[in-house]
This record gives sequence, C-alpha cells and structure tokens, in this order.
Amino acid sequence: MSLAGGREPIARVIAQRVVDELSNFVDGGDDPLVTGLAEIRRAAFPSPFHSLATDPAVDTLSLFVDRRVEKLRARAGRYLSPHEAKTERQELLSTLECVLTRRYLRHLRASAAHP
Repeated sequence: MSLAGGREPIARVIAQRVVDELSNFVDGGDDPLVTGLAEIRRAAFPSPFHSLATDPAVDTLSLFVDRRVEKLRARAGRYLSPHEAKTERQELLSTLECVLTRRYLRHLRASAAHP
C-alpha cells in the first residue's frame, strides 16, 4: 500500500479516537468519583486524542455543540425519548467523525507535501 493510500485510514482512526474522547468528555458521568479518577488518569497519561477533542484552540467540541443545537432547533425543542436521543446522538457523532476524518486527511496531505 502506498503512503498516499494509507493516509485516509490513518485520518479515520484519528477521527474515531477523537470522537470517542469527545463522547466520554461530553457524557462526563454522574459519579463524581469516576469523573475525578478519569481526570487524574488524563493528567497522568495525557492523550493527544483527548487534547484534539477538548482543547479550546482546536475547538472540536463546538462542532458537536453547534450540530446538537441545530438538531434541537429543527425539532423546536421537542423532548426526545431515550431511544430517539440515543439515535440522534449517534448520528451527530457519526457526522462529526466524517467531518474530522476529512479535516485530518487534509492535515496529513499537507504535512506530506511539506516535509
């Protein structure tokens, strides 16, 4: 496999990992102990994927929030059943993963063009 053909799978894996981190960050958790332990783990073992998901300078979180607000407005604030909420959230994360894959692919191509 050529390097050019290998960039898209790499971009997709990065996007998947970033979306997983974003999802975990957004969920937060109801248990303060679990949340605190997760923060300690992130501080002790920093993840570049967590940084890409949560760093304000990268602003990945706003992509998720903006799309979530669009969905909320489109349904005029109607309450979703737990199943509908889960489906909508999964669609949002899937869309975000596609957006991020394209973003990271552009970065990988640009870095290969200018070594």
